[in-house]
Amino acid sequence: MTKGVWAAVLVLALIPRISAAAVGSELNEIERRIHALSSALNLTRSARVRTRDQLESSERQLGQALARLRILEQRVTRARLRGAHLKGQIRLDQRRLNGRLRILAGEARAAYALRRRNYWTLLLDQDHPERARRILAYYRYVVRQQARSIAAIKAALAALSASEQQLRRVTGELKVLAGDQLREEEVLRSQQARRLQALAGINRRVESQKEQLRHLHAARRRLRRLVDRLQAARPQLRVPRTLPTGRFGAAKGRLPPPLWLDGATRSARLEGAGSGVPGLFFPAPSGTPVHAVFAGRVAYANWLRGFGLLLILEHEGGYMTVYAHVQSLYRRVGDQVTAGEVVAAAGRSGGFRQPGLYFQIRHDGQPLNPLHWLRH
Repeated sequence: MTKGVWAAVLVLALIPRISAAAVGSELNEIERRIHALSSALNLTRSARVRTRDQLESSERQLGQALARLRILEQRVTRARLRGAHLKGQIRLDQRRLNGRLRILAGEARAAYALRRRNYWTLLLDQDHPERARRILAYYRYVVRQQARSIAAIKAALAALSASEQQLRRVTGELKVLAGDQLREEEVLRSQQARRLQALAGINRRVESQKEQLRHLHAARRRLRRLVDRLQAARPQLRVPRTLPTGRFGAAKGRLPPPLWLDGATRSARLEGAGSGVPGLFFPAPSGTPVHAVFAGRVAYANWLRGFGLLLILEHEGGYMTVYAHVQSLYRRVGDQVTAGEVVAAAGRSGGFRQPGLYFQIRHDGQPLNPLHWLRH
């Protein structure tokens, strides 16, 4: 679970002690993380599509290479059969050659025997003419047969040499092609393995990011429900339609309340009337924004005994507005503020019994009844 999800869970665990602003800030952070994680998930899915395309291409190439390898293996098998046939033919040719050589050897011996008798002597032999003719005919036959045997032997030797050369050439070419195909297959299988591994990693990352998104969406739903509850419990602001301008003295009966809460003026009560220092106390949750009722300059912004944190605005014509018992001051002495500007946050500083705002209007140092000046 990511840090953003843990933060959301922590926010939900601290519901009793958080404000709508804090929850809204955390909700914005979760929205930001959801957007970032959704973008990352889209990129990861795009990478997965690219990797799948690459894997598809590798598998197609591998399939084609395996098909070529199978064809080559068939050629190798046929070449081996052809080689075996050639080897058998070579052995047969060698046996025939050996037979031819034996015949030639016999013919050579016969010719040698004949050559021991002079050809012309046999031709001129008058004592046995028939015998001489037979011997001469046989002699010619032996010579012709010898020539044919020599020619057949030469042809057999040439055929044997051609068969051996063809066998060596085919075997060598097939070995080279088979080696190339095997190397190509190894490369493609290696690529396929790497891309399968990369795809598995991307799939795991996609699932992890989807799980994180599910947690963030659940946290966002819980935070939104919490914000809705906090907003429903928060007092409704009643923003004034217009803010007074001009001179402060001319704004009597037209000043907006310092707290823009629905029914704020009706719920306010007059405090300190018996002591001659009348003022209005507006009950409100701590942290409720306090607005300047009229434009002016900050004359005092500090803690004062009996009033807690106190802010006083000076206005033209000797008028002052007082904002007391606040929990925080947002402006310093000398700051110019405009009508409706937030200058403090309601509270119960100075030991006041309940949270809210104590408000006074003074003229030349004398307190005035604020109910005569505020718009109802």
